[in-house]
Amino acid sequence: MAIIIIILSMFYLGVPDQGVHEKVMGYTNDSNIQQDTVIISGRIFVSGHEPFTVLALEQDDGTAVTLSAADSLYKELWSHQNQIVKCKGKFIPDTLHEQSFYVIEYKKVE
Repeated sequence: MAIIIIILSMFYLGVPDQGVHEKVMGYTNDSNIQQDTVIISGRIFVSGHEPFTVLALEQDDGTAVTLSAADSLYKELWSHQNQIVKCKGKFIPDTLHEQSFYVIEYKKVE
């Protein structure tokens, strides 16, 4: 039973990635992570089924970008569901979603 709880927690809270902040800031040899920061905008929404929900950003062209749970702003972004935001950050590898967007800063668009 404890193993099931641990596995479910990993999916819900995200798999901890030691040193994710170092990777995101460009202190690695992986060229995908060392890219320059980009700015994306769109509507924040919740994707997935409980208890495996994640935050995502729907861009103007209809594509969705999963937001990284390793991001320190992730919990704060939950309060902006269905609002349009402009986010500055980087795309990083994600074990569950192939890649996700690590938000460095964001601004609510009015």
